[in-house]
This record gives sequence, C-alpha cells and structure tokens, in this order.
Amino acid sequence: MLQQPQIPNYIEILFNRIDVLEERVNILSQSQPIMGVAIQEEKQILNSQETANFLSVSLTTVYQLKAENKICCMKKGKRLYFTRESLVNFLQEGRVSAPDIKLSGCQVVQRYLKPRRKKLGS
Repeated sequence: MLQQPQIPNYIEILFNRIDVLEERVNILSQSQPIMGVAIQEEKQILNSQETANFLSVSLTTVYQLKAENKICCMKKGKRLYFTRESLVNFLQEGRVSAPDIKLSGCQVVQRYLKPRRKKLGS
C-alpha cells in the first residue's frame, strides 16, 4: 500500500496532467472547424433532396424544374445529381419562364436528346 506522503504527490501529478490535456483540447478545438459544417460547405454535387433543401422548394418542384430544363442535372442510374454552381446560377438568373432565353450547353444537349412525340394519324 502507498504511504501517506506519496498519495498527495500522485494526486498532484494527476491534476497537472489533466490541466495539460485540457489545454491541448482547447487548442485543438479552436484551431479545427466543426467536422460536419466543413464537409457540407465543401460538397459541390447535391442529390435531389439536398437540392430541394438548397433551393427551399419541395422535391416535386425540383423534378418539375428538371423536366422543364430550367436546372441542369446529371443522371447516374436512377438518381439525379445537381452541381451547386448550376443551382447558384439558376437562382441568380431569377428566371421564371422565358422562351426567349438562350439555352446553356447542357440544356441544348438535353433538348436534342429528348424523345420526340409521335404524331397522331401518321
């Protein structure tokens, strides 16, 4: 068993180590940003739900905007992905509906590849 004079010495050593660890934790927490916030800020490609949150609209509205070629997207399998840059451009342009607006390269390609309707009676 430990003798009486040694016990306070060990307690003092432990308190000193705790103080050093607290200082290190404080330094690290101040120098590094919160992990979740940093990851979201760096994310450049958004899925449909994230796009709806970013634009503050419903998921249905996102699909309507995509169908009307108002926002550009990428498709991987059955999933749609949107770039943050194209969404910011869409918001800055503030277009509601405009047939005379020049189409972007992505929209021209989508319109060209869009299946044409069959004429009735032919």
